[in-house]
Amino acid sequence: MQYTPASLVTLGLNSCEITEITSRLGIPSNDIHGIMFFQRRDMIEDFSRRLTKHEINFNLYGFDARLLAERVKTSTWLFEYQVFDRIDVSNIADYPFLGLKKTLVSMPPILEPVTDNPFATLLTTFINAIAGLQARQPRKFAARIRALTELVLPNPIKATSNSNPDDLFPLEKANYFKVAETFPDNDPLWTTYGFKEDFAGAARAAGLEEQINNPIISKWPWRINTSKSTEDIKKAYKLMPSSGTIGSERFVEWKRI
Repeated sequence: MQYTPASLVTLGLNSCEITEITSRLGIPSNDIHGIMFFQRRDMIEDFSRRLTKHEINFNLYGFDARLLAERVKTSTWLFEYQVFDRIDVSNIADYPFLGLKKTLVSMPPILEPVTDNPFATLLTTFINAIAGLQARQPRKFAARIRALTELVLPNPIKATSNSNPDDLFPLEKANYFKVAETFPDNDPLWTTYGFKEDFAGAARAAGLEEQINNPIISKWPWRINTSKSTEDIKKAYKLMPSSGTIGSERFVEWKRI
């Protein structure tokens, strides 16, 4: 049976797990059922071990995220804890959702103060930031991105290096933006985004401080390392769709000051 990257998502597998299991156990990468067996076994065993060491509760509520701190503080009958050592807000700080400033102002009241827990962290994820900046400056990145398409795509884009991606055919355009999101170096773009959204000002207003070195998750956990061999780059790019990621996700961790 032939498996595509997209079909692996429906099986609950991603590229990171496939690479880790095949490397650790020597299983052929096309033995999907073998990989699934070990992945499921390891996951169940790990979860069972955690259950013996910790009490785990899942509480689901439906209301505006900006009201979370107020609800926690006023509804003591509903919430067992009044402050938390970690708050993960996914990408609600991203465009076009709640936004950075509103998110940062809303969460500190229920994040443990640094005097009680120096490791208490607010974790934010940005998925749309890089793609949005690239879309606004297409010519600036055209040459670099087109060079990368020639490296990883079987039928690379043939348009001239300074052309606008809007001039491409639909399939070429889709490939262009897929490569644009996946590969570094996005650090200069992120710096631009930080100034544009006034990260420093938003943090000061919320009584938070951005972590310089993320202790929980790396800043760009899923971007492809282009310093590796061409074969490794092609393999990583091919597996990317099965991971459910795009490569340009940026994680920012904050603590109270």
